[in-house]
Amino acid sequence: MKHKNIGLLAASLALILSILACSFGAQPTPTPAPTNTPAPTNTPVPTNTPIPPTDTPVPPTNTPVPPTDTPVPPTDTAEPTAEPTQEVKPTEGAAGLNVVPDGELGIAQVVGWESSPGYWYISGIVTNNTNDAKDNIEVEIEIFDKDGNSLYKNTTSTDLWEIAPGQSTSFWQSVAEELKGADTFKATIVGFGKAEITPADISVEAVTTMVDGWGYHHVTGELVNNSNQPASVNQLSGALFDKDGVLITAYASSYVLRYVEAGERAPFTISFTVPESDKEKVDNYEIFINAQVTDPVETYDVTISQDNYTYVDSSNNFHLITAVTNNTDKALSVSVISSLKDKDGKVVDVTSGYLPFLNIAAGETQTVDISNWNIANYTEGYLDTVVDSYFIKVDPSSIYESSFELFTLQTKDDDNLFDESGGKFTGTVVNNSGSAMTGVVVAITLYDKTSQKPVAASYAYVFEDIAKDGSAAYEVYFYMPKDFDPKTAEFEIVAKGYKP
Repeated sequence: MKHKNIGLLAASLALILSILACSFGAQPTPTPAPTNTPAPTNTPVPTNTPIPPTDTPVPPTNTPVPPTDTPVPPTDTAEPTAEPTQEVKPTEGAAGLNVVPDGELGIAQVVGWESSPGYWYISGIVTNNTNDAKDNIEVEIEIFDKDGNSLYKNTTSTDLWEIAPGQSTSFWQSVAEELKGADTFKATIVGFGKAEITPADISVEAVTTMVDGWGYHHVTGELVNNSNQPASVNQLSGALFDKDGVLITAYASSYVLRYVEAGERAPFTISFTVPESDKEKVDNYEIFINAQVTDPVETYDVTISQDNYTYVDSSNNFHLITAVTNNTDKALSVSVISSLKDKDGKVVDVTSGYLPFLNIAAGETQTVDISNWNIANYTEGYLDTVVDSYFIKVDPSSIYESSFELFTLQTKDDDNLFDESGGKFTGTVVNNSGSAMTGVVVAITLYDKTSQKPVAASYAYVFEDIAKDGSAAYEVYFYMPKDFDPKTAEFEIVAKGYKP
């Protein structure tokens, strides 16, 4: 498709550590795994723990290819006001003050706190000291007032759905309810099953621990598959402890490469919200991994550009612009994972990149803007002083043949306007497909006029269905560097939808 000149149209110009992860824009609560197993008779006595005083944190602001390890060019971001990296040591073995007896599956530790009125978070550690692997472990969380009256009860699953003998896993539960008079809580294992698993030999390397500009704690690193077969990383979670091994908080990972070839490295990150009173007490961490040996997955010829573009926008957010090409004869669903590394090769941030459309057609190339960085975007000076290179990879486990048939639609009345903070494209999508359309997405790529290299990408949904021969307005926003000159770029607009 021929690119259009921008210059012709543009004017110059918990989650808290309490009971509520999802209400703070953190990762969603994991869906409990079903179990038909009754509560074991050797379940330890429930832990009854006082709930500490309220601490209110600052809320967060908030998407087989050879890996790319490429230097990141210097940026013009401000100097940091404080040293961003906080060295935290790994724990040795399963940490916990409540010793789980041999032959039992039990709760080693549990903590809870109220982040702000009506927002609670409970987390803990379950340890398997039996001779069998366990799965579908369910933990019941109950909160009481000072008279022992139950104010809240719910069941959650552990973060790892299977654990081997001698292994531990974290769990957590968030609650968004007004629990007047809440005083104590307890956590009780109420169900589990016996599992047959083949754990992969996975080690954790290149770890960095730090606190971002919002006060959130992060543990980033790489999983190394030391097995001679591929590994499936089913779940990954972590926990933070004080110097005495007392649990402070636990949470599950949002970003990790799920399929790891033998000898391959997989980036990951785990983000934690820590009570204000405990932020200076964080001393060590533990990573919990459910990774099992698996059969090789079907491979697809999907490639990532080796010639990528990076920039920092006017809001100090880092953008990594790459292109994904489907070299097969099938429409595929694809996602990528990317990490940032320091000069020593340690991972310092991880996020995922998503293609604008539900699938990528046979022979098609789509531009991807990877910019949802949880650490680099919210830590002043991080890009200048810490980030040195990046890594991009398609996760083979994320690729599958798509059954959605997308139709390319026309647009008209396309216009754009740029100022020092970015740009806005507007226009109208025309449904020329011969049928009603739903799920319409408008994706726009900016190219450098001279090199024809993608330098920015963005997309937006048209939330209304479009009738046959109908139309609907679209708006797509770009966040660019302050010195971006729209006259140096041209653009391509692609609109697609599918039948309801």
